[in-house]
Amino acid sequence: KAWTWEHMALTRARVVWAQGDFGAAIADALHGVLATARDPDKLVKDVAEMRARLAKEKPAKGAWDLKHRRGGLIDCEFLAQYLQLRHAAAHPEVLKTNTARAFESMAAAQVLPLKTAAMLTEASRLWRRLQGVLRLELTDVDDDSEWPQAVKDTLTRAARATDFETLKHRVELAATAIEGVFQQLIDEPADRTD
Repeated sequence: KAWTWEHMALTRARVVWAQGDFGAAIADALHGVLATARDPDKLVKDVAEMRARLAKEKPAKGAWDLKHRRGGLIDCEFLAQYLQLRHAAAHPEVLKTNTARAFESMAAAQVLPLKTAAMLTEASRLWRRLQGVLRLELTDVDDDSEWPQAVKDTLTRAARATDFETLKHRVELAATAIEGVFQQLIDEPADRTD
C-alpha cells in the first residue's frame, strides 16, 4: 500500500526548475515509474483501502467540507490518480499533473467515457473554485445558515450559479455523481477482489 500511495502522489509531481539535462532526467524517471504496468486488482484494492482509512481518520465536517466529504475533492483526486496508474502503461498520454486535465486526457484516450470525464472535470474545477473562496472567507464551514450573505454571494459567483440555493443543489448533485463513479470504478471492483 505504501508504494501505491507514493505512486499516487507522484502523479502530481513535476519538475519546476533544473539545470542542464537534470530536469529531463527527472521527468523521464517519473514517467517511467508512473507508466509501469500494475496488478489492477491490487491497485484498486489499495486505493479503496486508503480512501476508507482517510475517511475514518479525517471525516468530513459537513456538506461544505469539499475536500473530505464523499464525492468531494479527495475522491476526484483519488479517481484521477488511480486511473492514471491503471492506464498509463498502455496510454502514457493520460499522465497529467492537474486533476481536471487528467480526466480530459482519459476521455481523449478512451479509458473513461466522455460524459463521465466531463462531469469529473467540471466538478473538480468547481471544488477548487469553491474551496478557494471558503478558505479565504471562513474559518468554520460547517453550517451555511450562519454565513454572511457576502460569502454566499461570493461562492455563488465563483460557481457561476444563479443563486445560493441553486449552488447548494449543484454541490449535492456533483458530490452524489462523483461518489457514484468512485463506487463503480474503485469500491465495487475492490470488493470483488476479496
